[in-house]
Amino acid sequence: MTDVSCSAVLIARNEEAIIEGCLRSVRDLADEIVVLDTGSTDQTRDRARNLGARVVESDWRDDFAKARNEAVSHARGQWILSIDADERIMRGDREGLRLLLSDASRVAYRLWLRPDAAFTPFRHCRLFRNHRDIRFEGRIRESVVPSLRRLADQQASGHASNRSSFDVLVGDCDAWIEHHDEPAVRHRKHGRDLPLLRQAIQDDDENALYWTDLGRALAGVGDSGGALTAWQRAIELVRRRGSGRPTDSLPYTDVLQHRTDDGQRRALLDEASARFPQNHLLVWLRAESLVAERRFEVAEPLLRGLASIDGERDACPDLAYDRRIFAEFAYLGLATCCVGAGRWAEAAEWYGLAEAAQPSSLEYRAKRTLSLRRAGGGGRPAGL
Repeated sequence: MTDVSCSAVLIARNEEAIIEGCLRSVRDLADEIVVLDTGSTDQTRDRARNLGARVVESDWRDDFAKARNEAVSHARGQWILSIDADERIMRGDREGLRLLLSDASRVAYRLWLRPDAAFTPFRHCRLFRNHRDIRFEGRIRESVVPSLRRLADQQASGHASNRSSFDVLVGDCDAWIEHHDEPAVRHRKHGRDLPLLRQAIQDDDENALYWTDLGRALAGVGDSGGALTAWQRAIELVRRRGSGRPTDSLPYTDVLQHRTDDGQRRALLDEASARFPQNHLLVWLRAESLVAERRFEVAEPLLRGLASIDGERDACPDLAYDRRIFAEFAYLGLATCCVGAGRWAEAAEWYGLAEAAQPSSLEYRAKRTLSLRRAGGGGRPAGL
């Protein structure tokens, strides 16, 4: 196997509390670590150097793509592993990585990324060749995927389709990144991101993801009205484009989780469900509405389908989901359906599963006990 080298690359500013955990997680995989510091006033640089990182200093220019590309320009490895200071490599080994990187047909790999401990992972392109034509794009929500698609287009020139070319160029890797964020840090990031998102929208006001993220940042700082306006703009763009790509579902689900139950919400849920039938969160939101309407016979099959999904084993490559919709929330919904149908023993079992998923819930325990009393005995849920 041809020997290959890999550089772990990150940008950082005032990350002294967390950067050591990140660097320790990557140093067994990478041949070098490059940290681009954009103006730390704490011990970030010293701590990075103490763990063997090469630290480069640069001014922050309100553009994540520029910062990441500058960091990449200092890397010496044949491959780049892009990671953030608040992330950790949780799975992956050096030998397996070298085997993947020796494949001459590949120019990039998608790793599993868990954005939050409570969510399922999704695929994200974080590993790519150190090549001048592969660079990040986007002031915020920066990505190398656009440049990879251009490479695929060039390779597919004269062919009937470029889909297979992209699939050949970009593979999947079982390495696993987990993101660690405290609520206070998340709130601070929302405030930081707002001016960047507004500038990005000035540059490209047809980008639905920018509007979606603007809505999330506004919601994060308490501006619910502004958030709903931004999400509505994103939905209008999705409708105009007519796309059904998975990420186009995000403004719909954001609005649906923030609006009260009214006629407009039901109409939006119907539209979103028709446009994105495979979206698990939309399935849960529909089931939740049906349970609230006491339409248990319609809700139950949807909830059983969710409860049959293993959020880890059956992770969706395109979107991250709150793991509770496949466990605690689905179990609670099924228990409610069983109560509505008078199937008390089965309700008790579902309440028991909900309690196992959330042991601190006294409500689930009490409802399980009451259901058992009504049932006068055992019983097991079917359909798992």
